[in-house]
This record gives sequence, structure tokens and C-alpha cells, in this order.
Amino acid sequence: MKRILKNILVKLLLLQTKLALWRFKPKVIAITGSVGKTGTKEAIYTALNLTDKRLRKSPKSFNSDIGLALTVLGLENAWNSLPKWGLNILLGCLVLLGRKRKYPEVLILEVGADRPGDISRLGKLIKPDIVVIVAIPDIPSHVEFFASPDEVADEKFELIHNAKPNAVLIYNADHDLITKRAVKYKGKKISFGTQSAKFDTYLRSCKIKCSDNVPVGMEYVLCSKDGCFPGVLTGNVGLQFIYPIMASVAVGLQFKLSAKQILSAMSEKKPIPGRMRVLPAQSGATIIDDSYNASPASVLAGLRFIENVSCINGRKLVALGDMAELGAFADEGHLTALRNASAIADVVFIKGDNIKKANKTLQLPNIQEYESTDDMLSALQNALQKGDLLYVKGSQSARMEKIVSGLVIHKLRNTDIMVRQEKEWERR
Repeated sequence: MKRILKNILVKLLLLQTKLALWRFKPKVIAITGSVGKTGTKEAIYTALNLTDKRLRKSPKSFNSDIGLALTVLGLENAWNSLPKWGLNILLGCLVLLGRKRKYPEVLILEVGADRPGDISRLGKLIKPDIVVIVAIPDIPSHVEFFASPDEVADEKFELIHNAKPNAVLIYNADHDLITKRAVKYKGKKISFGTQSAKFDTYLRSCKIKCSDNVPVGMEYVLCSKDGCFPGVLTGNVGLQFIYPIMASVAVGLQFKLSAKQILSAMSEKKPIPGRMRVLPAQSGATIIDDSYNASPASVLAGLRFIENVSCINGRKLVALGDMAELGAFADEGHLTALRNASAIADVVFIKGDNIKKANKTLQLPNIQEYESTDDMLSALQNALQKGDLLYVKGSQSARMEKIVSGLVIHKLRNTDIMVRQEKEWERR
């Protein structure tokens, strides 16, 4: 009965969403891809805050049908409370009756897919004006219900296929799975990436910014049609955080902003929790908190950053949990991740059935296995020393943010500087 009521409520919310988009006619910017959606959304929001437009973005990683509906209608997540979902329906009616001049002029929406058909359905619902496709690696995330990476890429491109007739496609040209599909799009398209100065927006240089033997951000030079400009990113680290900035420049130029303006705004942007976030540990070590979620591509990107850090005085340590929703790619993904972690780290701490299965195959000397989060946390509390650098990564189900929360300095514990600190997550 509860499931039936929930399905009815979802259908009503989606109907209200469709009506709200029809009535208020906002410009819709939709972001999809296997990794990097949230960082790109935040960067685009930061850029467009320089305009005089009324903006609204997807909260956190609300990229499902319900998440999109809540964003479009400006409602809060009711979690498992049916009465609160019922209240949301009533509030949605009030939104539809509201004044147009108070509704956002631009919506910045994340669009995700767990199964074939998801993005086609959501694309038809929101009909975007600008589609941003950020990254589709050879082993994508959320690939469990797809036959191949090509099928994932085809699904992501359903967003532009169901967009408005004159929609703009902005895409990461460093990914072959994206580029070979983007070239077939007949409308306006804008490329960004690191591999060629022929891209519309491209990265000319990038280096790690350090302070007191700790990596604190990135320094880079980014080029677009209005020139090349330096930029600084603080709090989040890694090349994976420069891609969202390139995408934000490509979007911002469509709103008559300059790259120089946008990069200046990025230097003041609030760091995103759980995604390559630099945090101080109680022990005097430094944590790179990448605990929001994990896929083979995002793990390898994080490990590349750790490998390239040369300013620390201590050891390089890695704590890995399982990567979920990989389906047939689970064995390959965990073997690759563990092999690379072992190659760059002094010690690798692991927990989870899949990553331990990979260790059983590889039998690497610097791997330490743990049965639970508490066991791993206790070991890390004893192991971490001043000057060490610890990279923490795992899928949501691995709950690696608990490791981070147990290691950071006391004043940061249980705060929104980390992911999944809400009471609803504490109960899980």
C-alpha cells in the first residue's frame, strides 16, 4: 500500500513539474555524464551568479525523476514520510499558482541514469536549452544495468536528442565515447578539454598549489575565444575539478560573461564536500576526502592526484571501500583500482567484499584488509602521523565519510563540510 501511494505521489509531482516548466518557461541547463555532474553544476551556478538572472540548482546530487521534480518545484526531500510527501503536493500546487516574476529564470539541473530509458524520459520532461555532457569513461559509473559503455553513452546523449530544437550541446572532448556522438549533433556545439588547443575551451597548464607542505588547491591557465587567463581553485584538488570550470566558462559565454570574470568567481567558490576536499586530520595529517561516491574512473583520477603531490613530508596512504553498481565490470574495476593504489601508496587500507576479492587475486604486500568501518577507522587513527597524506574513497554504500568524520579535527566532525551528515543518513 505504501509503495502504491508513493507511486501516485511521484506521478503527481512529475505532472506538477511539467506544468511548472510550461507555465514559467525557465531556461534549462541540464548536466549529465558518468562522473563530475555535481562539480559541474556547482561551477555553472557560481558562474551564472555573475548575471542578474534568478537561478536555482539541483540540491546536492538530486538527479533522479524525484530529484528533478523537487528542484523544479523548489520543494524539500520528504525522505520516507508519506505525510510530508502529501504536503509537498499541496506546496507544488501553490508554486503553480505563484507569480512568474518570482520563479527562477534559469534552472541548473543534474540528470542521472540507473537504467536504460531513464534519461530519455527525463529529457522529455525538462526539454533543456543547454545540455552539458561532462565525462563518460571506458568503465562508467552506474553501469550495472547497461550492456556496455557504449550503451551508457547512448543513454546520456538522449538528453540532447530530447532537448529543445535549438539546444546548445557543450561536451567534454577528451572522451572518445562523447566526441564520436557529439560530431553527429547538427545544432550548435561547444567543446572543452585538455588534449587540444583546437577545443573551444581548453586547459593550457595546471599545477598543484601547496602551502606549508600541504596541497591546498590548483593553479591553472584556461583559454577560450576571449583569451587565456590564470585561475586558482582552493579547497578542492585534482584535474577533475578543472573540467567543471571549463564547462562553466563554455556555459557562461552563452550568457555574455567573460572567461576572466568566471575564473575570478571560481577563486572564491565554496569547496564541495566529499569530492577531493582537503581537510586537516587530528593527527596533523592531511585528508583528501573523496568519499561521496566512487567509480573506477574517479578512483584513478584521485590516485593520479595523490601520485603527483610532491610537497608533503610524510607518507601517502589510501583508504578504499567497494565501488557499487558496476555489474559485469566489478572485478576489472576493483583490480585496476587496487593495483594503482598499491603502486602509489605506502599503505592501502581496504574494506568491502569486492575490493578484498581483488586483493586475494593480486596478493599485494602493502594492502591491509578490514572487516568493518570501525576496524578501519581504529587502524587509521593509530597509523596516521603528522605530514601524512590520506586519500579516502568509496561508493555511498561503503560509507567512507564515517572514516573521514572520525579522523578530522574535532571542530569539523559531524558538520556539513562532509557528506551524508543528515539525521536520515545517521539511521542507515
